[in-house]
Amino acid sequence: MQDNQREEIIYLAGLFDGEGTVCIQKDNRPCFKDNGKGWNPIYNVSVRIGMIEEKAIRSYLEYFKVGYVDCEKSYHSFRPMYRWAIRAKDDVQFVLKQLMPHLRVKKSQAILGLRFYEETPSKRGQFLTPEILAKKEQFYLEMKKLNGVDISPATTKRRGRPPSVRVCDSLNS
Repeated sequence: MQDNQREEIIYLAGLFDGEGTVCIQKDNRPCFKDNGKGWNPIYNVSVRIGMIEEKAIRSYLEYFKVGYVDCEKSYHSFRPMYRWAIRAKDDVQFVLKQLMPHLRVKKSQAILGLRFYEETPSKRGQFLTPEILAKKEQFYLEMKKLNGVDISPATTKRRGRPPSVRVCDSLNS
C-alpha cells in the first residue's frame, strides 16, 4: 500500500470512528413460501457515515468505489446533512475489512458485522430455518447493545439537545 493510500484509509477510519455507524437492520416482510401468511425477517449489516461536510463524505465514495451519497433536506437555517451508506453484503465486507485495522471505537461493531455474515450464511430470497433466524436475531440484539440503542436515547437530532441537558452549558458555569 502506498503512503498516500495508507494515510487516506487511516483518515477515513478515524472519521468513521467518530461519525460513522455499523448496525444490523431488521426488516419484517411476508414469507413467499407460505403465500404471504407468515413473516420472515430480513437482516442486513449497514455501514453509514453522515455529516455536513460534503467533501469528507464524498471521499468515502471516491476511495471505496461502493455505496452512495445522499443529501438530506436542510431544515430551517441548518446546512444539509450528507450521508454515505452501503448495505450490499460484498461491499460491507470489503469496506469493514479495510477499515477494521485502523478502527478503535467502532472496531467491535465491525468485527460483529463481519461475524454476522460468516456465521449466518444465507442467500437472497432463501427461507431461513428457525436456527439461522435465532442466530441472526442474537447478532441483531448484540449489535443494538454495542451501539447503545437500548441504553440511551439518540443525541443527534437535527435541532440538537434541549438546553437543560447540554453538556457545554454545565461545564461553562
